Amino acid sequence: MVGGDVVSRTGSSSYTVGQTVYIVNESSSYSISQGVQQPIVLLIVEEETEIKLNCEVYPNPTNSDANISHTIPNNEVLSYKLYDIKGSFVKSGPLENSNTKIDIQSLKSGTYLLNLISEGKPTKTCKIIKGN
Repeated sequence: MVGGDVVSRTGSSSYTVGQTVYIVNESSSYSISQGVQQPIVLLIVEEETEIKLNCEVYPNPTNSDANISHTIPNNEVLSYKLYDIKGSFVKSGPLENSNTKIDIQSLKSGTYLLNLISEGKPTKTCKIIKGN
């Protein structure tokens, strides 16, 4: 379970997420429910694109260069944006032909997400693993 305390000059409250037991105190003038679990709603929206793009990243994992092999439907102009696993922007550039090399040698070891972009919209996401 996850939780914490909130304290101010006028009072304090403790909370937890994932609590499964609760107590109800009632009288004729009030009702207090203590420990009621609150639902967490996670909504993931995935937009379908008209562009069907095949992509392969190799070698993966890699220590220096990542080769991006892709098909360009209808001669679309493509670019890429690379993000670390926390979602922070790392670098971007054009995908000028069907096989583009991206230098990731200076990046820290870890997992990166490569967004291939057409007409300003992400069309495909590939995972790149940077080794030591």
